[in-house]
Amino acid sequence: MKNFSEFINEALDESKKKKYQKELDELLKQDHFKDLDPNKEIWSLWRNLKKKEMYLYKTESYEALLQLWLNSKEDPNENGRYCSFQASKNSAYSVCDGKPFKNLKLIDKSE
Repeated sequence: MKNFSEFINEALDESKKKKYQKELDELLKQDHFKDLDPNKEIWSLWRNLKKKEMYLYKTESYEALLQLWLNSKEDPNENGRYCSFQASKNSAYSVCDGKPFKNLKLIDKSE
């Protein structure tokens, strides 16, 4: 089974890797990405400070998660910026209840 890092290296062409190299390096340094399972739902939190919103996404695959991440780079004001991966919807909601996100409106885009 591929991990997320291996998937990214195969899925992205060289121009995209070069364009986002610094951000990809930061993203993949996070320990929880080593344990992502492409056969399970992947929950993630994204913040849009301009709109004062927090987005909760559910993706079904590495491919969908990577596409969401790329979309956030192309249009961060619409898609938000990556914030964190969570193991479940409940854990994502509990993170949103605490700082620093308590002043952001939570929008569930997982349905």
